[in-house]
Amino acid sequence: MKLWSGIGAVLLVSYFLLRGSPLLHQSPRYVKLAHQITAKMAKKFYAEKKLKTIGTGGGMMRDIQMMAMSFGFYQEVNLAQARELATYAVKEYLAAINADPEIKPYLHDDPFTAKNVEIRIWFFQPDGRKLPSGKIDYVCVLEGELRYYSDLTDPSLVRTIHREKYEQALQKVSSRL
Repeated sequence: MKLWSGIGAVLLVSYFLLRGSPLLHQSPRYVKLAHQITAKMAKKFYAEKKLKTIGTGGGMMRDIQMMAMSFGFYQEVNLAQARELATYAVKEYLAAINADPEIKPYLHDDPFTAKNVEIRIWFFQPDGRKLPSGKIDYVCVLEGELRYYSDLTDPSLVRTIHREKYEQALQKVSSRL
């Protein structure tokens, strides 16, 4: 009897330890589709613009509410160049998401818009060091708005350089071409 209760205890403990394990957890299909699109876009962004993917994410509790990518870019940029990189990333990411027929049924908002993606780009010197004070070292697209910052690594100096709606930024980029 002690043997059976000991085996039962080991099995019960094993179940609870493995319950959170990836071996027993399967991601929903829509999460896998989102990861596939993001992986494809990471390759494209690096090949075309040298945007190096350093993080991905999203909001996917019951459906796909948001998808996110973060990048490192190893070159100093001005406001116009930061704007061009951020709008390029949003535009191309949205095009890939909205063009994929398999993911469409899982999108919370169809079509996805700039409010459904988050893009973050950190800027560094070519050797990986931080940029001099006062230079744009971070741009993000959150909830359809571009935000540009300098001195992000020093909390006492952080300042917002500029903010604009995605649509306004896209118009500015388009008018330059």
